[in-house]
Amino acid sequence: MKKLTLAITLIFSLASLLAIANNKEDKKSEEATIYLIRYGIGGAGMPTTIDLNKEYMGSTVPYSYLKMNVVAGKHQISANYRNRYTVEMIVEAGKTYYLRQYITPGFVVPGTKIEKISQEEGMDLLDKNKPLSEKKNREKVVSIDN
Repeated sequence: MKKLTLAITLIFSLASLLAIANNKEDKKSEEATIYLIRYGIGGAGMPTTIDLNKEYMGSTVPYSYLKMNVVAGKHQISANYRNRYTVEMIVEAGKTYYLRQYITPGFVVPGTKIEKISQEEGMDLLDKNKPLSEKKNREKVVSIDN
């Protein structure tokens, strides 16, 4: 009887683990990926904070990027460097989007901007840049659910 109880417990435990794994895979198929790439030396001494839907995601420095996994739908990405620049995007599940962030010269103080770029340009910039390292509190791979 104990062996039967143990076998049934193991079967239900395995079924639960499989259900959890399938749920994670289903969730990933509902996500889009956004790369925000800061390319160039501008503002070298100043990190730029990045927000996704008004939630802090990390800070970029020259020649770095953030990777964000988000659910499909509308999202706001903001860069904060002496000014706040926000772009709104509607993303589709399974797609990858590339944004370039750069520091703009200013008459009195510099600012920041974000622009959407092509996949080809985005992949080229990713090859030239480095992901922000977690040790230095710079790498951020984030999943956001609405």
